[in-house]
Amino acid sequence: MRLNARLVAIGVLACLSALPQLLGAQEPPPPPPPPPPAAPPPAAKPSSPEAPPLPPPVPPTTPTKPVAAPTTPPAAPPPPPAPRTATPAPTTDAATPATGDDNTATPAPATETGPTEIRVAPVGEGTPAPTPAAETTLAPEATDRGAAATTTMAKPESGEPEFIKGELIYVGTRRLLSRFDHVGIAAGPYILGNDLFLSVTPGMAYYGKTVSISLGAPLNLLAVEGGSFNFGGMRIRREDWNEVPDYPRVLRFFTIGRKEDNLYFTINSLRPATIGYGTLLNKYQGNIDVDRSMTGMIFDAYNKYGGFQFQANDITTVNRVIGGLVFAKPLSLFTDNILADSLSLGAEYVADFAAPRCVRTRTNKDNAAECVPGSGSRAGFDPYTGQNLDRTFARSNPDTGRFDVTKTKVHAAGASVEMKIYKDERNADIKLFGTWDKFLNPGGGSGASGGVLARLNLGTTYINAFRIQAELRSFEDGFLPSYFDSLYEIQKYSYALTDNPYQVTPTKYQAVFGDAENGFARRELGRRTGYNVEASWGVFKGSRRGKQLALGFGLSDSKGPDDTQFYAHLESPFLGFLQIFGTYMKLNEPSPKTLFKGNVLTAENAVVLTGARLEILPILFVNAHYSRSFRTVRSPGSEYHLGNDRIVDGQGRPSPYFPEARLFENVQTLFLEIELGWEFESSDDLTRREEDDK
Repeated sequence: MRLNARLVAIGVLACLSALPQLLGAQEPPPPPPPPPPAAPPPAAKPSSPEAPPLPPPVPPTTPTKPVAAPTTPPAAPPPPPAPRTATPAPTTDAATPATGDDNTATPAPATETGPTEIRVAPVGEGTPAPTPAAETTLAPEATDRGAAATTTMAKPESGEPEFIKGELIYVGTRRLLSRFDHVGIAAGPYILGNDLFLSVTPGMAYYGKTVSISLGAPLNLLAVEGGSFNFGGMRIRREDWNEVPDYPRVLRFFTIGRKEDNLYFTINSLRPATIGYGTLLNKYQGNIDVDRSMTGMIFDAYNKYGGFQFQANDITTVNRVIGGLVFAKPLSLFTDNILADSLSLGAEYVADFAAPRCVRTRTNKDNAAECVPGSGSRAGFDPYTGQNLDRTFARSNPDTGRFDVTKTKVHAAGASVEMKIYKDERNADIKLFGTWDKFLNPGGGSGASGGVLARLNLGTTYINAFRIQAELRSFEDGFLPSYFDSLYEIQKYSYALTDNPYQVTPTKYQAVFGDAENGFARRELGRRTGYNVEASWGVFKGSRRGKQLALGFGLSDSKGPDDTQFYAHLESPFLGFLQIFGTYMKLNEPSPKTLFKGNVLTAENAVVLTGARLEILPILFVNAHYSRSFRTVRSPGSEYHLGNDRIVDGQGRPSPYFPEARLFENVQTLFLEIELGWEFESSDDLTRREEDDK
């Protein structure tokens, strides 16, 4: 409907603009102007003999007819007059239309390549209006430490598009949102495991040039209880609102700037986080558990001489995964050479100040709880005291469903260096980097990596952008690359091992660092070597804002067990009315050979996140999301038997009465929403749509 209206309007404007030309063509050619005088008037003479003679005066430019006639009578009718907007409009990435005296919009000059508007924010937030092309800033992304962060370069007059770097894909995106200013309400069925809910979510978003904000209050009303056909009473799902960190979720995001700007700040419940090259914290997602919600903060700042990155996973500070990176570019004080100036020295620190060291047993008769031990339990009862010899029972909190744990601090510090080896302003930006990190808590070890990061651009109107990171790794016992990863919020309680030597599944702390006091010896695997490769490709129309298609994958492995990590991701916003995305992750696999064996979707270490948004009418949309994510297996206050079949009686037989209970299960979620609302489009938005239609 919008397209037809725009076509009609454009046709009417074209006819009106051509009418004066048609009328002028029917008139006879205007007579030539009178010949110039034989000699210039006295006022036009040079003021002194040494001064050069002035050129002849220009013939009058205002004839008696509307159109000036040529000096020599033309043999054919004169060409149509130039448009009234002869001066080009200011060149901007937002493709602001040029306007004439009557404010009639006319297309931007042909040499300017306008961006394509996409309808979905890549990480749950809108992209602010781009910087005008005359002030294009080569701003950095998470792993480009402020390269030329304060250098502004005018876009060439030929209309060359910007050099696109930074992240091309956003692995771990959980939800699609309209990236236009909008307000509305969405409602529809929401399936979580075996339960059926009615989901009702009022929301809004505003995307300013510098500041963007989005609000939403999801209400999931239980319609049918899982495993039965009992009416749920339309009760609000209590797991959505039973902890302090759940309440800030009404703020989807508040953002100042964008990730590549000199100053970027966001409070966000949708965006994953990475610090530096991801050797400690990589694609961390605080909301991988459907029973828990966290709203985090990211703050980056850069200039020519250095900068920092900072992230916190929970603005309420109930959960405290915090990371930071500071860096300096010492040679920038002495030279403007772009390669020497790119030398960067950095230091990083990442910590979980409330990491579970162990899961605690249920309260015993003396009202004391202890860590569930990794060894020493027996099946059956003591014949003399009648007490259970199996000490691997635990009970979750009756209010929150969380587990009683003994908390400790897991923290690591490191240093890094990077330097560009090649850069041009249009096609390539290549750098070498190296990192060294060490966990500072008991049992911690160190690891090092070195590699190359390449950003490549090809094309003009449609830019093919490539981002490739490849590195070699070497690390010792007590170190795990990307320890704080996408599954950290699950695995910190229960870290599954292919060959588990303990009587229970350890926490991540116990699996990596050991916990000898509670029967978990640190595994002695020796120094391991490995690799990490990540590659992504995106197609952009004119600028980063005009993303059409993006996909990527990542694979890492080492000589040790359970070190294989894999992800694949796709984003496709180019259709405009239909947006889709999808992420598949599989972590802690025994080897690359086992990645796609068995049921890859329902594996306990697999994550699936997908979504689509379809525009039916300007005020009617359909949102669909399917995922396989995690939640606690049992309801709050339930008892779990964490022991496995290594707990045997005196005859070496495991107990048939107490099988092992997992803390988390991988469940499917599906919701289909009808969204009724309104999107507010500015003149810039409409111009971009018109450019897309062309």
